[in-house]
Amino acid sequence: MHTPHGKVLAFDFGGTKLAAAIIDKASGEVLHYAKRQTPKNLGSQGSLDIICALGDEFLQKNGAEEIQAIGISFGGPISRDGQWIITSQHVKGWDYFPLPQVLSEHFGLPVFMENDANAAALGEWFYGAGEKCENLFYFQVSTGIGAGIILNGKLYRGMGMAGEFGHLTVEEDGMQCACGKLGCLESYSAGWSIASHAKALYNQLPSGSALRQLTQNQAEMVTTELVFEAYRQGDAQMQTLVRSAMHSLARALADVVCILDPDRVVIGGGISKSKDIMQAEMMPGLEKLIPGFLRGHFDLRFSVLDGKETLYGAALLSEGGFR
Repeated sequence: MHTPHGKVLAFDFGGTKLAAAIIDKASGEVLHYAKRQTPKNLGSQGSLDIICALGDEFLQKNGAEEIQAIGISFGGPISRDGQWIITSQHVKGWDYFPLPQVLSEHFGLPVFMENDANAAALGEWFYGAGEKCENLFYFQVSTGIGAGIILNGKLYRGMGMAGEFGHLTVEEDGMQCACGKLGCLESYSAGWSIASHAKALYNQLPSGSALRQLTQNQAEMVTTELVFEAYRQGDAQMQTLVRSAMHSLARALADVVCILDPDRVVIGGGISKSKDIMQAEMMPGLEKLIPGFLRGHFDLRFSVLDGKETLYGAALLSEGGFR
């Protein structure tokens, strides 16, 4: 495995947040970093405007001549050659969009793109909790749910869309997912679905419930973070909701472990910041659902890159052997 070198401008296009950084690949040092909320109501152009402004600012601060390339992590399926976005489940206007070409024309640099889960898997594997192990299953639970797979030290992409973990079926004829299919894991365990389920239950909550107190009796203020905080404060309905979401995650992960037998499983994404809840509610399900001969056969860890794993992975894409 060669040692990467040089500096890269890395971008993360997510359904909830946008982020940009300049990363020194050899050291893993983040030289500049900024995060913004995704302006969903402005569609793809709104996200592009923010990212281009951040990139221009960082290049001016750092010196454009020092930057080798641009790496993109995109929150949605992309074409096998990494040149086109296929769609976004969360922001309109990205269908069949040539994002690398557009950014290359704007910045005058070569551009490399990967979907967010694959980029995060690369970043976590090389710089974080993956510790360059041979076989890694990385899954991220944030606005949506995705996964990246490292097999024999290389990113496994299948025909271009391997790792669509969030669209494993956990309930036959279950709730409709944003993808259009019924019963997807995302519909039960992703950030958007947990918040949506809590809003659907809101009018049934007693006036003294923790969630009502945290949201000042305004259903539109419900977020996944506040649902988790209500769980911690003993809100029985939110505990039931979160427990169900974590059990669905455990069911899907147990199946993956049986199929891949990875050295290590790493959990990332915004919801993994609630490590206490995931450990309390997901781990017992895993213990029950994984066959005895596989228990303890893999190492489960949480991301250590503080939400920047997608940017780290995007930075590696310009290295020949990593994509």
